[in-house]
Amino acid sequence: MIRILIVDDSHVVAEALKTILSAESDMEVIGRANNGREAVSMTADLKPDLITMDIEMPELDGVEATRQIMVETPTPIIVVSSHVNDKERNISFHGLEAGALTVLEKPVDMFAAEFEHQRKQLVRTVRAMSEVKLVRRYGQTAPHKPTPPVRKPKAPRISSVTRQIVGIASSTGGPQALQKILTSLPKDFPTPICIVQHISEGFVPGMISWLTPISALPLKIANDGEIAEKGVVYFAPDGKHLLADRHGSKIKIVLDDGPPVNGFRPSGNPLLRSLAQNFGASAVGCILTGMGDDGADGLLELYNSNGHTFVQDEESSIIFGMPGAAVKKGATETCIALDDIASHLINTVYGTLKK
Repeated sequence: MIRILIVDDSHVVAEALKTILSAESDMEVIGRANNGREAVSMTADLKPDLITMDIEMPELDGVEATRQIMVETPTPIIVVSSHVNDKERNISFHGLEAGALTVLEKPVDMFAAEFEHQRKQLVRTVRAMSEVKLVRRYGQTAPHKPTPPVRKPKAPRISSVTRQIVGIASSTGGPQALQKILTSLPKDFPTPICIVQHISEGFVPGMISWLTPISALPLKIANDGEIAEKGVVYFAPDGKHLLADRHGSKIKIVLDDGPPVNGFRPSGNPLLRSLAQNFGASAVGCILTGMGDDGADGLLELYNSNGHTFVQDEESSIIFGMPGAAVKKGATETCIALDDIASHLINTVYGTLKK
């Protein structure tokens, strides 16, 4: 049984969350805190398996409450925020810095068209996050569990091809991983970077605002038909697949309205497939932490097109679902710890890493 503490100053929201979660046979709501100060105290007393955390609350906000809980009683925390409140939506990402695992939209309007999707996403995320071992993320020493070999050893694939583009797919834990990577990439990074991040609708602008101060590279939401520039990071917008195509000697961004892939739009598969089909050996593809298996098929296609492929390793992933699926398909050349991904990208695109 997953024991859940709901933290929200709105009775309506708290009751909506309780109704959704209590309907699941493996979940039990053990309490509700009205503000961050109560949340810190109740977490210490009740020892929940997981916390849903509001952001804007009296006495102590959700960001500071998360920070205190992670110091005093480390517990998996999901920030549950409103996409209609721009201030709260943007502040939500600071909850990730404080130690929360992911950010979701509040599924409170049962008459809204997107309610069922939001409900399923909340339930699925609670199940996955309740099993996350926080010892991996907060400075304690965890037993080393090496990622299994990704494939039978082969002769290394040597390439002198100039890298032209990087594609990244990520989901749960992705914003934190991207923060770590973007912090370390230089301002003269020589290729565009296209990113598909699974995130609740309306949260991409807030994520970009949160990441921008730490990145030497400009970050933006991709526009259909624009020419991709070197050293610019392009994020897939809500409800569109992000692809890359050739336009003479340049790279053109393509946004596609096709159906969801693996339940997602944007999905990592169309992006990585477009790199395989249009760039082959001159493309680099990466899958970061996340639930499910999105991106694995596209990464395999890129691998088979002689592109350079890798995934975040299990030890540093919040959820190894997406990277693990790519490993099982034999789609990746190597698994890399999050701390080493930026340097790996730098070495790869600058041509000093031989595959």
